[in-house]
Amino acid sequence: MTPFGPAVPLIAALLLLAGLALSLRGLHTYLAAWQRGTIAVLRTAAALAVLALLLEPAIVYKKVSRIRSRVAVLVDTSGSMDFPSSPGGPSRREAAAAWIGGGPRRLAGLSSRYAVSYYAFDAETRAVTAGAAAAPLDAKGRGPTSSARSTRRRGATSRSRRRSS
Repeated sequence: MTPFGPAVPLIAALLLLAGLALSLRGLHTYLAAWQRGTIAVLRTAAALAVLALLLEPAIVYKKVSRIRSRVAVLVDTSGSMDFPSSPGGPSRREAAAAWIGGGPRRLAGLSSRYAVSYYAFDAETRAVTAGAAAAPLDAKGRGPTSSARSTRRRGATSRSRRRSS
């Protein structure tokens, strides 16, 4: 666990052992046997304690949680979605429903990596289920579509909910 690598604690251990040997060598000249023994035991214990601290023993608990990013699929439900998507073709609402209906194949890769949410918007934005988004949604709004205004309003509502909880 040391940031210095394995060589530094090993060198420090060797220096500690050399210092301990030198300190014990000079004890025999002027102390009684029991005093030399006591000092030797205390110095050895201190050297082992310093060595233990140098090795930095630790228990590391890691908890990794992966939070998936969010992807919002917005489906326009305004009155303009009743216009044909191509001359003589299905309406824009039907074309969008068919595209999202292929979602299990088309959006399967997204669902494994992202948290996919579905929203219908016209003058207002509301959360819908994936099945409801795949069905042709009825136009709820009577005014002009403003996706920027409705999503800003939706974002402000969700932020105020997060603050209150």
